[in-house]
Amino acid sequence: MSDYWSQYWKQGHLTSFGEEIKGNYQGLLADTWKTYFKSTGDTASILDIGTGNGALLALARDVYKNSCLVGIDSATLSITQELAVDSKITFYSNIKAESLPFDDAKFDVGVSQFGIEYSNLFLAIPELSRVLKSGAKFQFVLHDNQSSIVKPNNLILEAAHELNAQEGVLTRMERMIQEIGLHGDSSTGAEIERVKLNQSLEGLVARNRQGIWGTNFPAFLKYVMSKNWGAERRLEMLSLFKKELLGQVERLTDLIDASLTESKYQQLTDLCADSSLEISEFALLNENDNIIARKVNGFKR
Repeated sequence: MSDYWSQYWKQGHLTSFGEEIKGNYQGLLADTWKTYFKSTGDTASILDIGTGNGALLALARDVYKNSCLVGIDSATLSITQELAVDSKITFYSNIKAESLPFDDAKFDVGVSQFGIEYSNLFLAIPELSRVLKSGAKFQFVLHDNQSSIVKPNNLILEAAHELNAQEGVLTRMERMIQEIGLHGDSSTGAEIERVKLNQSLEGLVARNRQGIWGTNFPAFLKYVMSKNWGAERRLEMLSLFKKELLGQVERLTDLIDASLTESKYQQLTDLCADSSLEISEFALLNENDNIIARKVNGFKR
């Protein structure tokens, strides 16, 4: 994995939802975790796998008044000052779920919110079991490939790939800007490239309207071309958009790859059984008739 997630957390996001959620998880996800935390006792030691900038532990600290809360992540984190100074919480950056730097049987509870499924589960599940005490509890909230989170992001990912194809919309836009810069907005060459760009974009919108709007390209195109900027400035903005799009592609590719299918759920079940982790509940989390995620919890035998 590249340093994309480190750069993502550096932007100050608390959750993995980017600009879609301001602040911490709310609604069903927050309620699910608050209920679970209250059921485990307020003196338990907690390990959060794939903690990010600490969204889950920020919820947990309101419940666990006398606990040791530990969060690990494979990325470099950028924890807020409020969480960083909390003596109950310790964060570890650049630590993989597959190789935890903790003694055997250290934790009372293991949790993960959209985190552990990004790891190699064949290694991460046995490793989590190793650091949990006998009788310890665990709960994961996992991305489901049919969820209202994953499905629309899959469309955005498809649109992003089409935008960035060798002869895709971004290439057409670049050529149009270059023609305008060389020969003027009303030149024959600029008009030819403008027609090609519009045709490419119209085709993409017809195939995947939701996805293309999710990339924010239509708004970007309108903004760049509605101002009286020179070609050099427009090309700079296009270059920046391409860079941001590549970051979006990486994040969404990770999301799609991590989301669990039915076969992956069976695989997870088998891995837990082989690692002395007894699953008590496998449940879909539904909100407003939409699947949000899959919840898995249980205990270590």
